Amino acid sequence: MVQAMAINSARVLKGKEPLPMICSTLSRGALTSSIAEFKDKELQSSLKKGGFYEEKMSSCIKSLGVEMVHNNFPLETKTLGEYKAINQLNVIDPKTLPENTIDTIYVIGHGEAGRPHLYDTIEGSGSKPISDVISDISSLVRKKSNHK
Repeated sequence: MVQAMAINSARVLKGKEPLPMICSTLSRGALTSSIAEFKDKELQSSLKKGGFYEEKMSSCIKSLGVEMVHNNFPLETKTLGEYKAINQLNVIDPKTLPENTIDTIYVIGHGEAGRPHLYDTIEGSGSKPISDVISDISSLVRKKSNHK
C-alpha cells in the first residue's frame, strides 16, 4: 500500500487520476481488506492532518502550482499528496480495463537484488518467481492489446 500511495501521491497533487491497483478476483478480497486497514491506521497517525492540509493548501496549489507549494511546505505537501492518494486508491479487475489503456505498470512487491522471487506486500501471502510475474504482466498486456 505504501508503494501505491507514494506512486499516486504526485499524480493526485497535479490533479491527475491515481493509477489503479490491478488485482485478480482471487486476491481482491485480501487486498481490499489490507487497504482498508492500512487506510484506517494511516488516517489516525501520519495522515491525521491530511484533511486540514487539503482544506488550507488546495487553493494555493491550484494558483501557485505544486512545486512552489512543495518548496515552501515540503512535509505538509507530502502529507497532503499521500492523504489524497490513499482516499482515491482503487482496485480493479484486469478484465474491466478498457482496451489500449495500459501505458505504465508498477509492480508492487518486495524483492532482493539477484534473487529470483518477488514477495507480495500482503503478510503471509508468499512469493512468486519474477519470471511468473513478467509472464502474468505480458499476458495481461497482450490480451488487452489484441482486443481492438
